[in-house]
This record gives sequence, structure tokens and C-alpha cells, in this order.
Amino acid sequence: MDQRAGLVLLLCLPAAHGAKLLTVALMGGSHYFMMDEITKILASGGHNVSKFHQQVRSLIGVNISHNGYTYIPWTIGENYAREYGKVMQKFVQERFYKKYYFSSFLTILDAHAYECDKLLSDSEILAKLRNENYDLMVIDAFHFCTLLLAEKLKLPFVAVYGTSFYNARYVHLPSNPSYVPAFMSHLSDSMTFFERLQNVRVLLRGYFEGRACFDRFSHVIEKHFSAEENVNLEDLLHKAELWIYNTGFSLEYPRPLLPNMVYVGSFLSKPAEPLPQEMEEFLSGDQGFIVIALGTMVESISDLHLIGKMTKAFARLPQKFIWRYNNNSWPPSIPLPANVKTDKWLPQNDLLGHPQVRAFISHGGINSLHQAVYHGVPVLGLPLFYDQMDNIVRLESKGIALSISVSELEEETLVRKLTQLMTIPSFKQSARRASKQLRFQPFTAAELTSRWIDSILNIGSGDHLKPRSYRMPTYQLYLLDVWVFALTVTTLAIFCAHKILRSLSVRAMAGLPQVKTGEKKRKTM
Repeated sequence: MDQRAGLVLLLCLPAAHGAKLLTVALMGGSHYFMMDEITKILASGGHNVSKFHQQVRSLIGVNISHNGYTYIPWTIGENYAREYGKVMQKFVQERFYKKYYFSSFLTILDAHAYECDKLLSDSEILAKLRNENYDLMVIDAFHFCTLLLAEKLKLPFVAVYGTSFYNARYVHLPSNPSYVPAFMSHLSDSMTFFERLQNVRVLLRGYFEGRACFDRFSHVIEKHFSAEENVNLEDLLHKAELWIYNTGFSLEYPRPLLPNMVYVGSFLSKPAEPLPQEMEEFLSGDQGFIVIALGTMVESISDLHLIGKMTKAFARLPQKFIWRYNNNSWPPSIPLPANVKTDKWLPQNDLLGHPQVRAFISHGGINSLHQAVYHGVPVLGLPLFYDQMDNIVRLESKGIALSISVSELEEETLVRKLTQLMTIPSFKQSARRASKQLRFQPFTAAELTSRWIDSILNIGSGDHLKPRSYRMPTYQLYLLDVWVFALTVTTLAIFCAHKILRSLSVRAMAGLPQVKTGEKKRKTM
């Protein structure tokens, strides 16, 4: 057999025999859907895939099938799931009339740490996962416990990230603050002097906030790993064989990436399928319709004043509105306008791909915005927390979206901005341009994911893609030793120059002719 034929055979081995893979999703909502799609992609590529999923919060109205892979559910218990649901709903509802506070986000991480402790204490599920002898894990790295689970199982892993670059600093992603907006800065890549100053401030603040996030898991690490293992979350981030980001340059600003980081575009954006007949009949009409979905975390809104303003604004417009809202929670004191229909679950991608859709009112989740971009639909953003404000700012800067702060939402503002989105041609034109950028990238998200993971499996690791910085101490990484040396040399040079000049000055003064006192008096007379 010649070398070329042997190489072809080698490259075909993963598809023919299939590796044994474990995907891990410890969160629900959009994170679950993203990991479910990745699991199906890998299974369709010929691999033997199992999906480990923490059942912490069910989604109302969603029918989920686990075809093509082995499903391994795990739960702390129904009582915890209910309590966690209450915590999340309280966190979401508070944001409707309060500012986002970092301390509130830490309460969510405290819940994640509690879940992690329970998972790593479950010897039965850990033994079951170990005994399967998986070749590789693919994890949703937003939940830090997935990193600790991989370390506990001693398995190599590929990390998937489904949001903006919250972890940029910790994976050493080049982030020049002059044109790369810091996470949660709410800035575009075109910044004034004061915006760049703000960007640096947010970047520095993010360092301390990131440490606070890691510290939430310190007690879990101390309990489940020995001191000799020297486990810490930042080092575990560097262990990933590859980072796959569920985003692309149709939404993100151009920026440098490292070789071990791949933009794949969007896992959940696809050609639309036909709508259910009842929904199609309601939405039919020459004026088109508008989709309202505030994310999987928002099943309903408890603020009656806010609901009243929104429904009054919708009633004034000729379009139909279809709103994802838990019907059982709709306040009876507020009549639902004839042009508005609510449902506990919406086929969002199919609605956004419908030819009659005119606009999308969204919370700014990255999956939702990718679907809007994919189908070329202008967006009115109602961002609530975390990365959603940054995501909406990106679409605004690209001419695809307008935004309204939830705390400042008024009937007139809502009507005016929706009308602008639907009547000013530039919004639709920009949306179509971004749609082409996403649709016509060289490879789809499925193709890129499958090829990259097959590449890691063939090679055996992704070490050749990782920068040297992952193995450098902090003082070397940030050139602290160089700066100390330069400062020392500069200080010594200034000190020596001062001494030399002072010595020369003294000698010069010593060489001047001395004027006697008597002669000086005669001269003044």
C-alpha cells in the first residue's frame, strides 16, 4: 500500500469505527439545546455518543427526543429542581425593574457549586461514566463543574462556549482594549477616548470579578481533590484540547483568535420548516407578524405595569404578534388584544424563517440573535442581564437592531421603534447582508465541529494548537520581570546621571576664582 492510500485509510478510521464520546450539559434552556445539537452532529458522524445531562429545570411545552445517542440523565432531586427554578425566576424577574448586579450572578454560581458538590459526591454515576472508557468529552464550559468532572474522570475534553467572551482573559485570547470591547462593557469596536477609558476600567474590573467566580468553587475543589493534585479552574481551562465558540463574525466584531479557538457560526440556526396549521392561520395577513421571545429563562412576566404597556403598544400596530408566554400565568386583569397570541412554547427558528415575519422582539440571547441574523430579521432588543446587552450593542452597531431598556420601556417608545424597524429600509438591508455572512461561510457549524473533533481524535490531542502562554508563570506572561528590569535600569541610570552632574557641578564651582571680601567692597563703592 502506498503512503497516500495509507493516509486516506487513516483519516477514514474515525468515521468507520467511531470514537466513544461523552457530551456534558449541566444547564438547561439554550445551553441544553446547543449541546443536544452537538451530540446529534457527532452521532451522525459515526461516533458512539452518550449525553450526560443534569435535569435541573424542565422547559414548558418542549418535546425533546434523544434519538441517535445514549441519554444519561442525572438529577439532585425534584425538590432542588423546584427551588432552583424559583431562584432563577426571582433573578430574572428582579431584572425587569432593577439594575443588574454582579452579586446576583454570584448567587447563580453558588447554586452551580452546590450542584457540583452533589455530582462529584455521587460515586455511582462517576463509576458508571468511568467504566464506559470514553475517548473524549465535549463539554458546555459555561458551567465550571464540567471542567471539574473532566478532571475527576481523567478524560481529555473539547470545550464549547455558547456566549460571548467572558473567559477571554483566562484562555489568553488577545484582547486589545483599543478596539476589542471588554465583556459587559456595552461598547462597540469603534470607541471614543472616554469609551476606551471605560473599556480599560471594565477589563480590569473583570479580572477581580472572574476571581470571585472561581472562588465560588474553592470549597468543592478542596473537598473532592487532594492538595497534591493542585486543581484550579484557570489551569483546567487551559487543558481543553480545543475551544469551540457558538458564534461567528456576522455577529461578533473582527478580532484575533488563537489556533485552539474556532468560530463555528451557529448551531441552532437552520432553514425554516412549516408552522403548525393553527399558528399559520392566525399569522396570515398582508401586514405580517412580529415574534416576541425573551429567552428560555423567562416563562412569564410578573410586572403587570410592564405587560400593560406592551399589550397597549401591540394593539396600536396592524401586525399580528406571537408571544412566548406561559398561558397559565397571564394576568386575567389585562385583556389580550385580538392581534396578539401567546403560547408556552414557540418554534422560534421556523417563525423567524417565515416570509411574513417583520421583526423580532428579543432579550438578546446569542442563539436567538443568530437565528434572527440567519433569517435576516431586524431585532428590537430588550436585554435583561449578562451578555445580552453586549449582544444587542453588536447588532445595533451593524444596523440590524434597536434597543429599549426594560426600566425605560414606554408604550410610545415601543410603537415608535417597532415602526422604525419595519419602515426604514436600512434595517432590513443590513439584516440581509449579515444573513449572507452567516449562511455562506465556507463550512457549516456542523461541518466545522465534526471535522475539528475528528482532527483532535486522529492526532490524539490539541497541544500543537495551544499557545506557550498556557505554560508560563504570570510574571513572565505579563512581562513583569522585564518591566522590573527596565524600571531598575532606568532608575539606576537616572541616579548615576544625577550623581555625575552633581559632581561636575561641584568641581566647576570649585574651579572658579575666589573674590576677596575687601575687593568686593571696593567694587561696590
